Amino acid sequence: MLMMFSLSLLAQAASTQTCASTATPPSRYQHVVVFSFENRTWSGVGGIGFGATAMPYMHSLAASCSYFSDWTETNTSQNSLTQYIGETSGVNNPATVNDCNPSTTCRSTDNNIFRQVRLAGGTARSYVEGATTGCSASGNAAKHIPALYYYGTYTDSSGVTHNDHDFCSTEVRPYTEFDVNNLPTYAFITPTLCNDGHDCNNSTVDAWASTHIQAVLNSADYLAGNTAVLVWYDEDHPVPNAQIAPTAHAGNITQTGIGSHAALLKTIELMLGLPVMQQGQLINAADLRAITGLASTGGSGIAVFVAPTSATVGSGGTQQFTASVTGTSNSSVTWAASKGTVSSTGLYTAPTVSVNTSATVKVTSVADSTKSATASITITVSPTSATNPNFSLSVTPLSQTVVRGSTTKYAIKVTPSNGFSGSVAFAVTGLTGGASASFSPASVTVSGTTLASSTMTIATGKGRTGTFPLTISASSGSITHTTTVSLTTTR
Repeated sequence: MLMMFSLSLLAQAASTQTCASTATPPSRYQHVVVFSFENRTWSGVGGIGFGATAMPYMHSLAASCSYFSDWTETNTSQNSLTQYIGETSGVNNPATVNDCNPSTTCRSTDNNIFRQVRLAGGTARSYVEGATTGCSASGNAAKHIPALYYYGTYTDSSGVTHNDHDFCSTEVRPYTEFDVNNLPTYAFITPTLCNDGHDCNNSTVDAWASTHIQAVLNSADYLAGNTAVLVWYDEDHPVPNAQIAPTAHAGNITQTGIGSHAALLKTIELMLGLPVMQQGQLINAADLRAITGLASTGGSGIAVFVAPTSATVGSGGTQQFTASVTGTSNSSVTWAASKGTVSSTGLYTAPTVSVNTSATVKVTSVADSTKSATASITITVSPTSATNPNFSLSVTPLSQTVVRGSTTKYAIKVTPSNGFSGSVAFAVTGLTGGASASFSPASVTVSGTTLASSTMTIATGKGRTGTFPLTISASSGSITHTTTVSLTTTR
């Protein structure tokens, strides 16, 4: 109820300019929101661009933003489910046909956008209007909820094997949890069978959209250019569509053979800095970023990330940074610091300062030198200075995902500086749901320039699933350093 109330307030006043900004399009987005609708051709919504009488709100969006008069679904001979699976995997899957319900014979093991976002460290959500619990089609229809059908196995960067369905309860959520002020990386929204047009008329769909789509368009993230909104119909050719972002071009894109479900998925991947899945119809699909004005192509789909994105370091102290690269098999990077030095492995050493000073560390992709990420650093004189012994704390990986009731590990490193010598003890806070932690060893002794290591093992309980921040601390006398990692538990 709270979420719906906030949506209605946000929808009362539309933004002054939804699209067609003259600003340079961004190279990537923080959020992409897909609103899914049902069973129309352009003629079924009052004409190309949505009829002004039949669907006045959708017409206003199309008139000021981008849409394709020619748009093709995944399989023109199949029903809804095939199109939903195609939109989220790029594959015309022969197992997910005739609107079958999820089963051992009706499922997909292909890679998919939910897995991609998950592996990149983002949040993927399928919001289901009518549902009241996770991983449920209650109040809706399974055939319109593609995340229910993914059962592929894969291994993450830590060597842990997962099944897509392990994340169903976490990622398929009731629509009441959708919050325009706290958007996930990727959201696929399934309205009820009435509100998506399956069982009700265009005026119902238009009224629903005028509240729920407009709420996103009025949000701070959209107005700041961080969010793109996509109106997606499952079928039939020519399929209605709209691409909405501040820099999206206004009006009809008349080129034929370009707009398709696979092209939209490929474009979403590139907008989020994800590698394009080399499967199904994605291989030959068009990149719609430039033609729609949604995003600049930037020469590649490569994206670079750095963690942490900000840090406070004492004068002469050190801070470990880690980098990740998506969109290429070449994960090599180069490091540079505006003040101080940074090693080839991302270990930053601050200069000696007499006053608090700001600095940056920049990490750049070797595969594409135009793609980089920057972390900001505050170098402080106190409480640690170049004359005071100190140490730094680093943890890898920064996130882990496990099935509840199982265990996972994090590697901890302590690096001494300025002649530090002593015993460093470890602790962690933030554990929930009966989870417990142990360190091996529980403390380390460091001296000189030799780093010391420990392993934190988390034994998860049988409590609630979700993603939880864990704060790890390393203490020696009056010196304490902390860092935060995340732990995701699934059923």
